[in-house]
Amino acid sequence: MKPVAILLVASCAAGPLAAQSFTGEFRLLGVGAYAPAVSAGAGNQDPMGPPRSSAMAGVMGDLSFIAGRIRLGPEGFVLRGPDRRVWSLGGVARYQLGGSEVRPFVVAGAGAYWWDREIFIDVPPTPAFASWGSDVNSLSLSGGAGLSLGTPGGRVAGTSELRFHRTFKQPEFTGARTMVTLALGARIAW
Repeated sequence: MKPVAILLVASCAAGPLAAQSFTGEFRLLGVGAYAPAVSAGAGNQDPMGPPRSSAMAGVMGDLSFIAGRIRLGPEGFVLRGPDRRVWSLGGVARYQLGGSEVRPFVVAGAGAYWWDREIFIDVPPTPAFASWGSDVNSLSLSGGAGLSLGTPGGRVAGTSELRFHRTFKQPEFTGARTMVTLALGARIAW
């Protein structure tokens, strides 16, 4: 009888359960991007010549794990323009600055970027045709800021971010690739 009494008293004394914090989130964003032209330097050995400037659009997604205000995890995106495409696999880190319904954050990323562009191949006697050729594959860094909109403890929130991307130069190419992205979408936390 004594153990039952202790269990009964302990269960009455327990307070309400606190809400459990989220452990991760998934973001899916529509992306608009602009990549300026690459200058043709004296040592440019690209047989296709430097790429022109291009507007692009696509999709970005990431799966981040949450530790306090920090979100960290893998990300990927695919962008396509009229004569250029870019895709990336890498990692992203976000640091949330606020706790209200409008929560600003800073974002930094790093990854492998693959840049392709449309080229025209003309090898007689066949007729000329368009194909996609690799422009440059390189490691790139990105940084920027954004906003999350929604209830601070909510599972779903709208999100937007502005990022600047810059690739490291490779010896055979004189111009580093740069890009600016504006992304809008949503995040779901669990």
